[in-house]
Amino acid sequence: MKLSLLSLAASLLLLAASSHASPLHFLLKRENALVAAVFGSVSDGCKRSLYSLAMDAEVESCLHLHDFAKTLYSVNRASESIIEPVEQFLSKQVCKKDACSADAINAAQANIADDCKDDLANNDGFNIAYVLQYVLSRYNPAREALCLQDSTHQNMTCSAQQLDLIQTTFNSNVSQSSLLKFFQTEETPLDTMLQSINATNETRSAFCNNCTYAFATTFLPYAGDDVLLNSTRLDALRSNISSICGESFLDGKMPASVMNGTAKSPSKVRAPVPSENGTVSATTPASNGALSYGRVAAATLSSVGLVPLLLAAAVATVL
Repeated sequence: MKLSLLSLAASLLLLAASSHASPLHFLLKRENALVAAVFGSVSDGCKRSLYSLAMDAEVESCLHLHDFAKTLYSVNRASESIIEPVEQFLSKQVCKKDACSADAINAAQANIADDCKDDLANNDGFNIAYVLQYVLSRYNPAREALCLQDSTHQNMTCSAQQLDLIQTTFNSNVSQSSLLKFFQTEETPLDTMLQSINATNETRSAFCNNCTYAFATTFLPYAGDDVLLNSTRLDALRSNISSICGESFLDGKMPASVMNGTAKSPSKVRAPVPSENGTVSATTPASNGALSYGRVAAATLSSVGLVPLLLAAAVATVL
């Protein structure tokens, strides 16, 4: 639905569920249907690998999944908005602390590529393993996009600002309950979201703001020709942005009011390189050969801390 950003975040959020001492455990018990919707399409072996990833000390030190869980656990009702917790998590954890090291991200990619091999090969366009792989391969631009801040909105992160816009525009809380509905849709999340945002001229024009502009500049060149965002959808996305918001939104510049809110520059993680037309070509992994960057092993992550929003932040809000 309109929540593709949050859906990604929720997906990762769920990964820390393997620890019964974690606030995630209690959070998940409250939304078992959401857990089933997110993990229902992947194998048991892949699930175990994703759980292990969430509990890895090095990964946890930079993705802060448990901090995110603690923040969300403060939300008492499944229908209550989670925008403020997301803003606090991004602004105080992900964006103000060190980025994940290249070794941590590349190791996570390798584990998913190996342990979720069949799930990736049989991808239906939107399962949790594939989403994580997709985002991990774009960790640098994803983290930067999630941490963009708009000075015209008291330096709120663009991620939270766009979620708030979605909430206001559709007059419905961005909540755990709405995430569940998002995952239960029969259409792919991206297609559903496109239909929702393009429903009216008012809805479409509402997203032509500085954050959408900045997201397009920061992340869109790395979006790639992929199952989640194939060439047809990517072309349609660029066309929509140009026709609805103006060609300037695709000029590769940053609006003056938007700045990078990260404490330090992201680590040098191997990532796809955008071609002249803005798509991402498959590249060969470094000498250790752990990953390939094509459709099947396009790496991922979800810093979910990156939360959420990554693909989402860049794609959902920009449509």
